[in-house]
Amino acid sequence: MKYKKSQTKISVKEICIYLVAMAVMTTVFFMFAETWFRPVAVYLTLRYRSLYHAFTTPEWQAMALAASFLILICNIFLKRWSVSSRMQLRVLKRSFASCIMKTGWILLLMVMLVMIVVTVRRIQHTAMQMKKAEIIQTSIREQGKILHAAGRFTDENGVLHSYTNSVEAMENSLKQGERYIEVDVRTTSDGELVCIHGWSYILDENGNTPESALSYDEFTRCTTDEYLTPLTWEDVTEYMRQYPDLYIIADVKLDRLNNYKKIAAKDPDLQDRVIAQVYHRKDIDDVYEAGYENIIFTLYKADMEELSDYAMTQLASRIPMIGITVPKRFVKNEQHLLETIASLKMPYYIHTIDKPEKIKTYLESGFDAVYTNLVGDDFPSDVVPE
Repeated sequence: MKYKKSQTKISVKEICIYLVAMAVMTTVFFMFAETWFRPVAVYLTLRYRSLYHAFTTPEWQAMALAASFLILICNIFLKRWSVSSRMQLRVLKRSFASCIMKTGWILLLMVMLVMIVVTVRRIQHTAMQMKKAEIIQTSIREQGKILHAAGRFTDENGVLHSYTNSVEAMENSLKQGERYIEVDVRTTSDGELVCIHGWSYILDENGNTPESALSYDEFTRCTTDEYLTPLTWEDVTEYMRQYPDLYIIADVKLDRLNNYKKIAAKDPDLQDRVIAQVYHRKDIDDVYEAGYENIIFTLYKADMEELSDYAMTQLASRIPMIGITVPKRFVKNEQHLLETIASLKMPYYIHTIDKPEKIKTYLESGFDAVYTNLVGDDFPSDVVPE
């Protein structure tokens, strides 16, 4: 008995229709899946965050698309080379179509295997990352504070210095046991990293306020708060090596991505103890891709779209962060936003609070910590809820 090939032919037009249909379906799914299935996304975020992170990575999605195209190709060849259903399996064993089908399914299985391996590794990495983040979050919560601008201190003349980003402030804070310290970071005119909120906060060697960025050499001859020594990033890294449990919250003011990359390139071994403080949703993706796994998202410059419920839910599902920081005005004006953040089990902090009674009020209302200038015993020990 002779068997004839099926007369069914696959035209170029039909192949194009297959490809366009798949492209459209894939695009629609990735554009609207999280909106349509938002309750499921929230549940997965809260219950199985490491698993959810793994399956929402671009790598996994790219491999899923590759597998879909392989299935499409196999389907095309199956249709082209099919014969009567009674003898189909016997003919496929000896036909050219059989070779094509076997090759296609082998490739498909290989892609699926790679997807499984990558997914497992991603889950393991995310779980480890979340565990590290939880250690930092717990430590910040136990202390109830993040020290602002290296903290304040009273010098030997009885003068109180605050918001200085100075060597003297940093050394005082470290001696009193502070280990989560925020500093402002800018670059000099020759591209070096220094710790300063703005150039108006220092005096040059002639006692004048600079009108623009100084060179690194000029900066090292400046003073802050009249006679204090301003910090350079090299000073900060020396302290980080001297104190292995010190974490620096880096508030990079300008050209954030390039300067965060510069920080990582200078001292890659210290990157995991630099907590990147960012202002916009895009910044989070950028610094994460640059290797920063410890991130704080501060919201006082965020736009309304970034503050929406959907944006917050999507944010929680993507990258395990150390927390979110809000300004004081949000307590009155954005109560719904705070409730959304709390519902996602994300730590959230408030800045900058120095009155003990206010600190206690905020911590008891649900905030995990406050940004403050109070150092050591100046920060009341009874304000941190047990």
